[in-house]
This record gives sequence, structure tokens and C-alpha cells, in this order.
Amino acid sequence: MMHTMQNQSLSGIEIAESGSTIRFTITETFSPYNVVEVVCEDVVLFHFHRTPEDDLPYFLGEISWVQLAEEETSHILKEMQYEYSRFDESPVCTEFGRLYKLRFEGGVFGVVLCAQIKEN
Repeated sequence: MMHTMQNQSLSGIEIAESGSTIRFTITETFSPYNVVEVVCEDVVLFHFHRTPEDDLPYFLGEISWVQLAEEETSHILKEMQYEYSRFDESPVCTEFGRLYKLRFEGGVFGVVLCAQIKEN
């Protein structure tokens, strides 16, 4: 099942010292300005792009996440040009089980692959 939020602002990003957890603070762009935390745990991949003149809060036209089928994981990792495979070509990420893909775009762009996503 895909989860989607539109017209939000990314008002904070916290990365755990170990890099295994990323906490995104999402604020509604319009009143009543509710705040939601989206927490990605057991992070396998984090790709983030912004232009130098951008600064928090970043407008996000859309943020979405979905649990991937097992075969989608290696395809996405190869598409992102990361080599997450062993010599026998089997994916390294299988010990996490089925992964989630979180994607956001707007003033910034990002992709996270992780084992679990929580919305608080």
C-alpha cells in the first residue's frame, strides 16, 4: 500500500550517528501547520539532492513510501548505480527482508531504502 502526502514542507532531517535511522520532520504548508515525523529505520541507502541556494524548510510537492517486492530491491539499487551485490550477484540487502522505498521531491529530492518506516 502506498502512503502519500502532498504540499508539505521538510522542516528537519536528523540522521543517527550510526546512520541507521533518519528522522524527517514534515510540516503542512498551509494552516493548521500540523507536524508529522517520518522515521526510516535500518537504512540501506539515502540519496539527497539540493541546490546551494536552498535552505530549510524545503517545499515538498510529494512525499511517498511503499513496501517493495523482493525483486524490486535489487533493481532499484542497480538503477541508483550502487553495487549492493555479492560476487554471485545475490543482493546484500536480503537480511533486512522486504525493504521500503521513501521518495520525496520538490525544493529538494531524496530516496531512502530502509527496513521499516514509522509515521508519528
